[in-house]
Amino acid sequence: MPVKPTPQTWTLRLKNHRTTILLHADKTTSLSVLKSDLLLALQSAYPSGKLHNHTIPTLASEIQLAKPIDFTKIADGWESIEDVVDQDMLDESGGKKKAAATTTANGKSKQSPLTAGLRDGCEVAFRFGGESEDSGANDEWDVVMPSYEDVYGLEQLAAAAEGEDGEAEEVAG
Repeated sequence: MPVKPTPQTWTLRLKNHRTTILLHADKTTSLSVLKSDLLLALQSAYPSGKLHNHTIPTLASEIQLAKPIDFTKIADGWESIEDVVDQDMLDESGGKKKAAATTTANGKSKQSPLTAGLRDGCEVAFRFGGESEDSGANDEWDVVMPSYEDVYGLEQLAAAAEGEDGEAEEVAG
């Protein structure tokens, strides 16, 4: 069910290859609900059932999420959110921590964007279960971040400024 944005609602940018899906989510909502919302958005936007030649799963549990290793340098790569939350749940001796923030009253895990270390407006990579086995590496996430030139069209401007002889022409402005 779509979330009506409020000042406390976060906007997450879920990315796969060059596709970005914006989702509004409460920072304490469970990751399973976030994955369900993402799956609904994908199924609505891609009725063919394909995204970049990958079959969109029918179960939200088949979606994997990752956050940037360094939020200031996206190019450094991604780390699985599920792995991060699971690591945070272990204490130094390898035993389970008591974490009221990540469990519900009935003892079920409630991993959320907040407990996963996400931030409002951050990028979150997603892929479908089995993609990591296809690529041969578990840490590869297919996310293409646009460059400055892509966003502002500087390559087209530079090409237009060049003459037929390859020399740069002066652009009147």
